[in-house]
Amino acid sequence: RCALVTGVQTCALPICFPVTISIFQGKSVLDVGSGPTSILLKSYNYSYATALDPLMDKFPSWVRDRYKSVGIQPVAMNAEDMDTNWRYDEALIYNVLQHTIDPELIVHKMKRIAKTVRLFEWIDVPSDDLHPHILTRENLDKWLGEKGMIEAVNEPYMFTANCYYNVVEGNA
Repeated sequence: RCALVTGVQTCALPICFPVTISIFQGKSVLDVGSGPTSILLKSYNYSYATALDPLMDKFPSWVRDRYKSVGIQPVAMNAEDMDTNWRYDEALIYNVLQHTIDPELIVHKMKRIAKTVRLFEWIDVPSDDLHPHILTRENLDKWLGEKGMIEAVNEPYMFTANCYYNVVEGNA
């Protein structure tokens, strides 16, 4: 599915996160909870990019080298510890908050750090050892200050869940 969003054509990935390869052209971008394969690796022409993940220094060295080779600064840090004096045009978080210590704090910090916050999360999924939080539309709407979109995903041989996505203005 593709749609025009603020004048830019975006296509939803199977995981509901709208992406256009050049959407970050000329912008500084922070990917929170990037893991070893940040969506930034499929982007280009950003002015500055940071891939932040608490396990960044635990990944094989080639992961950090790959980020650096395309101009992405890899940072090993819990998102809760982000400095609210940082400034980015865009902050991304996708499929991360349920893994964190304090998802509400992270959302509030992202809104202070970035001009635009793009968020995708699975919601109403039972918690377990690796997913200590059950994220809900109500909480995410409250933390972001705006109602997000919900899409039901039913992927054969994978799972069925609802995904929440939202793009909000930050305070940076």
